[in-house]
Amino acid sequence: AQLLGGETDVFVPLGFQYDVPSPTLKGLYAYPRFSAGYAYSTREGARHAAVAIPELGVKYVFGGRFNLGLEPFSLPIAFGAGATRVHYRAHLVLGFNF
Repeated sequence: AQLLGGETDVFVPLGFQYDVPSPTLKGLYAYPRFSAGYAYSTREGARHAAVAIPELGVKYVFGGRFNLGLEPFSLPIAFGAGATRVHYRAHLVLGFNF
C-alpha cells in the first residue's frame, strides 16, 4: 500500500525473483524481480486496475539467514479504467530467509 497525501494505492501482485550470486563475494546477490496483479486507487475516485512491477536490486545475506539490500529501481505501472499511472520508487531492504 502507498499513502500519498490522503490518496491510497493498494497493489496485490504475485512475482518472481531470481538471485544472481556474486562470483567474488560470498553472500552478495544482484536480483531482477517482476510482479503483476491487482491494483486499487482512491485517486480521482475509486479505480480498479492491473499492475506490473519491474524491479532491480542488490542484497547481502549474513549467515545465510538475514538480508540487507538496496533496490534502486522499482517501477509500478498501474493500467486500466481508462488511465495508466507510473510510480518510481527505491527501497532499503531488510529481511530473513526461512
